[in-house]
Amino acid sequence: MKMVDIDSLNPSTYNPRAADPRRLDLIELSLRKLGFVLPIYATPDGEIISGHQRHHVAKRMGVRQVPVAITKAMELPERKAVNVAFNRATNDLDCGDTPKNITEALARVDLDSLANAIPDKTPDTPEFYPCMKAQDMPLAPLLKANSGRWIMSKKKKIKRDDVVNIRLTESEKAEAETLAEMLGFKTVSEYFRHMHEQAVKLNNESNKDKLSALEFEAKARIYHKTKHGKIYHGDSLYLLHKILEPQSVDLIVTSPPFGLTRPKAYGNKTEEQYLRWFRGFAEGFKRVLKPTGSLVIDIGGAWTKGEPSRSLYHFDLLTMLCREFGFHLAQEHYWWNPSKLPTPVEWVNVKRCRVKDAINCIWWLSPTPRPKADNTKILAPYSDSMKKLLKDGYNQSLRPSGHDISDKWKKDNGGAVPPNLLALANTESNSVYSQYCRDKNLTIHPARFPTGLPEYFIRFLTDPGDVVLDPFGGSCVTGEVAEKLERKWICCEMLEPYLEGAIGRFLPQENAPGRKRIKPYEIHPPCALEMA
Repeated sequence: MKMVDIDSLNPSTYNPRAADPRRLDLIELSLRKLGFVLPIYATPDGEIISGHQRHHVAKRMGVRQVPVAITKAMELPERKAVNVAFNRATNDLDCGDTPKNITEALARVDLDSLANAIPDKTPDTPEFYPCMKAQDMPLAPLLKANSGRWIMSKKKKIKRDDVVNIRLTESEKAEAETLAEMLGFKTVSEYFRHMHEQAVKLNNESNKDKLSALEFEAKARIYHKTKHGKIYHGDSLYLLHKILEPQSVDLIVTSPPFGLTRPKAYGNKTEEQYLRWFRGFAEGFKRVLKPTGSLVIDIGGAWTKGEPSRSLYHFDLLTMLCREFGFHLAQEHYWWNPSKLPTPVEWVNVKRCRVKDAINCIWWLSPTPRPKADNTKILAPYSDSMKKLLKDGYNQSLRPSGHDISDKWKKDNGGAVPPNLLALANTESNSVYSQYCRDKNLTIHPARFPTGLPEYFIRFLTDPGDVVLDPFGGSCVTGEVAEKLERKWICCEMLEPYLEGAIGRFLPQENAPGRKRIKPYEIHPPCALEMA
C-alpha cells in the first residue's frame, strides 16, 4: 500500500454502482470526518478495482493524494469478480440485512448531529489517511470470523435428482469461479447454492413485520372525537404503522414541516435531513392508502442559505416517493397565495434580484395511475366570455392550434373545469379558530393552510363517508373541512398546545364568519407596467 497522485488512477468502465448524489454527499461527509479508513484498490497500471466513489469524491474535494493497495495484474473477468467481492466484504453486511431494514436503520440516525461532534480532518495530511497505519493479518481468521455471514459455514448434501444444469458464458463462468474461490467455496455449484439460500432468506426476512425496526417518538392516543372524526395526540408514525389498518384510507391530504434553513417552532427538518426523516412516513402512507386512494402533499420551497438560489429538496421528495415507494404523480398543483409577503427580503426588497415567492407546490400522488377522482365536484364559475358564448353560440371549426371545436362545446356543464393553480389567500386571522385561541390564551399554529385547500381535494377525490387522514394535523384544518363535508377523518399532531386550540374548530359556531370569498383574485400579465 502506498500514496499515489489521485490523477494517476483511472476508474474502470464496469463499476456496477451508480453515482447517486446523496450517496456521494455521505461519502464526502465520511471522508471529511474520518478520512480514508480503507485504501483504494487498483491494478499496477492504475485501474481502480474498488473505491470508485471515494476516488470521485476525493477529486471533487481537491485531495491531491490517495492511499492505494496495489493488486496483481488481472484479466477483465477476474477484475470484475474482485470488484463485486470487495463491495460485499467492505460493506460488512449481515446475511439478514436487506435494503429496506438498512434504509430504516439509517433513517433513525441523525448523521448531521453525529458528524458535527467530530472535527474535520485536513486532506493531504497524515491524519487524513488512517488506513496507512493498518497492519497485515492472515486471511484465515477473517474467513472463520465471518462464517455464516457472507461465507457459507457448512455444506448440505444434495440429492442427485435435485440437480439441474445452468448455462453461463465464458466470462460469467470465469467471474463465478473467481468469486467462489475468494469466498472459500470449493466449486461454483456450492457458491450458487449458497447465493440461492441467501436470496430465499432475504425474501423471508422482507416478508416479516417491517415495523419491528421502526422507533417511535411517542405512541398516539385519541385526544378528541367528533361525529365524523378523531384527533390523535402523538407520533403519526405510530398511527400509520401500528393503529390504522392497511388500505383503510381514501385520501391523505397534509402539509408536512418544510425543509427550511431556519428552524421553526413546529419542528421542521433541514433539507439535508429531510428525505431520511420522511421515509418512515412514506412507507406508512403506502401502507394505509387504498389502492385507488390519493396522497396530497402541500410543500413549500426553500432558499439556499446565504444565496439567491433555490433548494431542490421538495423535488427530491417527489422523485423519492415515485421511484423508491412506487407512487404515481397524478398531477402537480400550485397554490398561489395572493397575500404572501415579498420574501426573502434580502433578495426581493433590498437587492431586487428575485421576485416574490408566492407559490407552494402540491404533489398529488397515488399508488395507481388512475386514482378515484371526479372534477365535476370542483367546477369553477364560467367566465363572462364563456357565458356569452353559451348564450349566443359560436362557429364550429378547426382552430390553428389543431383543436376541433365541435358542437359539444355548446353544452352548459354548470361550470368550468378549474386549472391546477389554486388561488387562495391565507388570511384567516379573524376565523373562529383564531378567535378561540385568543380568547383562551392558546398558541395559534403559525403554519396553517387555508380551508379552501383541503376542501378542493376532499371534494375532488372522495365521497361522503370516505376516510380522510392528515398525519401532520397541526390545528386540524383538514379535520374541520372533512367534518363539514361529512367525511370520516383522522388528524394526528405531536404538539399538544396546537391541539388545545384545534378543539375550537369543532365547537358550535353561532357567530361564525359568513360565506367564503367567491370573487376571483386578480393577477396582472407580465410587464403590465411600462418601465424602462
